[in-house]
Amino acid sequence: MLIIRKEQLDVFQNNAINKFYQKTAILFKRLYPNRTNSLDGEALIDFIRRGTAQCRDYGLERECDIQQYIGIMFILGINFSNKVEPDWAKAMMTNTSYSPEIRLIKFKSFVFDQIKNGKER
Repeated sequence: MLIIRKEQLDVFQNNAINKFYQKTAILFKRLYPNRTNSLDGEALIDFIRRGTAQCRDYGLERECDIQQYIGIMFILGINFSNKVEPDWAKAMMTNTSYSPEIRLIKFKSFVFDQIKNGKER
């Protein structure tokens, strides 16, 4: 029988998390070249790391949801996550009347409607 110790699982988990950060950084360099050109590799990874931590607070666990949320952070501007998150964003993402995935859908819809109507916050 194969026994995997907690320390070994921790190594696997950390490796998977770092691969996610790298994969997301590559994706965002392709999707948001104007915003990522000013960031060196470590600054971009740090931005993704902070966004991932916010996602955990909101119950977002799927890679695609985390990437979508961090993508919105890029659209709203790099400083969106460097400062305290705006009250309207926090209120939308912590509304427990909806699942985390539905909150993200509503959040994206709100942000894109605001941008489309020229009311970017």
